[in-house]
Amino acid sequence: MYSITKLNTQEEILNILEKIKKSDEPEVAEWVNDKYKLWILAELSSAFTQINADIWNQTPNHTNVSELAYANINHDV
Repeated sequence: MYSITKLNTQEEILNILEKIKKSDEPEVAEWVNDKYKLWILAELSSAFTQINADIWNQTPNHTNVSELAYANINHDV
């Protein structure tokens, strides 16, 4: 699962998802089925997005900033 974000082509990513889907764990197959939505694939890999590669590579791969903003907004002073 972790390798998906490091792969370069749609074919590589879809092949990995198919391999993961063959797991004996039903929750894993559900996870993979959820990832087959184009907008989710575009969030996971630059291979599925139209975002410029330079911009994609400068964008953080985590949500720390938004998580912090949420915590600050809901903080009681």
